Amino acid sequence: MPLLALAITAGCGRSGLYPVKGKVIFPDGTPLTAGTVEFGPVDKDAMLAPRGEIKVDGTFQASTYAEGDGAPPGKYRVLVTPPEQVDPGQPRPLPFDRRFSSYATSGLEYTVKPGRNEFFTITIEQRPARGKTP
Repeated sequence: MPLLALAITAGCGRSGLYPVKGKVIFPDGTPLTAGTVEFGPVDKDAMLAPRGEIKVDGTFQASTYAEGDGAPPGKYRVLVTPPEQVDPGQPRPLPFDRRFSSYATSGLEYTVKPGRNEFFTITIEQRPARGKTP
């Protein structure tokens, strides 16, 4: 499982939270334009699971209590969820490989350290074509 330690720079978060900014892209550099990045703490005793809404340019900021307030330091498993379905009656294909939608299969793990944690990139793979194996 790859581990990416986020960059540390001077700065201090409020209430023990530190800024976390990143971008979600496909291997060709095209951004994922909507969805959510969710951080699941590896420490079973941790009570907080930050998340960040993906913007049109693929960027996100982690939020724990309020929009963009950051994340507590620690090691996290990360997953990416697709944008919410507008019309529940119409199934919408997942725009990326479904393995990135589960902590168990995403292979994504990041460490939030005290200070500013920016700018890291999450690269996700396109959804395999129907009938083809990855």
